[in-house]
Amino acid sequence: MTSSSHEADAALVGEGYDPLSPGYAEDPYGFYARARRLAPVCYSTRYDAWVVTGHAELMTVVMDPALYSSSDNLSLPVPPAPEVRAVLEEGHYPWAPTLFNDDPPHHTRARALFSRAFAARRIATLEPAIREIAHALVDEFAGQGTVDLMERFAYRLPLTVIADLVGVPRSDMPQIKAWHDDWMSLFTMPSVEQALPAARSVVAYQRYYEALIADRRANPREDLATALTQAEIDGAGFSLEELIAQLMLILGAAHETTTHLIGSLVLLMLRNPEQREALEANPHLIGAAVDEALRYSSPVQAEPRTATRDAELAGVTIPKGSRLYVVFASANRDQAVWSTPDRFDITREGPQRHVAFGHGIHFCIGAPLARLEARIAYEVLTERLPGLRLAPGYTPAYQPSFFFRGPRALDLEWDAMT
Repeated sequence: MTSSSHEADAALVGEGYDPLSPGYAEDPYGFYARARRLAPVCYSTRYDAWVVTGHAELMTVVMDPALYSSSDNLSLPVPPAPEVRAVLEEGHYPWAPTLFNDDPPHHTRARALFSRAFAARRIATLEPAIREIAHALVDEFAGQGTVDLMERFAYRLPLTVIADLVGVPRSDMPQIKAWHDDWMSLFTMPSVEQALPAARSVVAYQRYYEALIADRRANPREDLATALTQAEIDGAGFSLEELIAQLMLILGAAHETTTHLIGSLVLLMLRNPEQREALEANPHLIGAAVDEALRYSSPVQAEPRTATRDAELAGVTIPKGSRLYVVFASANRDQAVWSTPDRFDITREGPQRHVAFGHGIHFCIGAPLARLEARIAYEVLTERLPGLRLAPGYTPAYQPSFFFRGPRALDLEWDAMT
């Protein structure tokens, strides 16, 4: 292939990157395969960003945080309009550093604190409580015979779990969810008319945590919010702005990603009866089923990075200050790493090398919790809902997003007891 033809292919691939379009959201995997084949690092003029789809290229980026910084990860794809920014600045904006938008050495010290809170051994002790929550949610609809699983179960289970851990009252969860969704909508490049009420929600959300933090300082409890207010790193605690941002991120990341994982896992198992039969014959495969769902239908499709200096990646020059999107969902289907990558197979041999939880210093600290919640969710649903199946005529639809992917709704039915 000549240099000019490669550049032409790369330009065409870059034009095809459009995660905010409905067609792309419904099935991005055709684009990913074409991008890996023709230009695993390409430039999107639409979003003024470099798109990294190859597994090897992605690993190069995530393993070099000094060159590819995470500090701007919460920056909006397009700077907000002046009137939207003015509303955001009534609160705490720009966002303070969190585990997601921070670099060493501060990130290293902060992560040490969170790693203790989310240690796998500690998370394992939560299983009885999580299972109780799952059963309580199923109790609400088990006798009905039909349900939208995303609305009634998939988001409520992980949100309840993380709310309990943080110390957020369960009665506040609907409002928390609404505020979070408005915050995420700012990343979809909304109109000013749409962005203004969303920005007001963000400020209200920040003020909610400001009050929660003040309460925990005055009235400590056995919860993560208290632990964060009391934590010190090298003799200094988190600032108020950092505490607010960390809590917003924790509540959001812990439920958003696991919601999509639960929905995708159930959908994939119901669409692939031979895989379900394999799991029924060998229940110990449930862990492999969760990881295969993570690989095959990654809840986190991509994350941003920013080049701190001029760099070369896969023969492409990345100018200093450039934004990159590293596409984990594409790397998880790279045929250089997996055989038959486009097949959902819970009996897949070899080590689980997917990057659905990221890799390197930003590997998701909530991975053990997400895996546990997904396993319990599937076990409880299949135990409680005999003959569980997709509702007739159901077709999954997906919300356009730079970062997340999972079914908007999941219509199920089963043989309800009468």
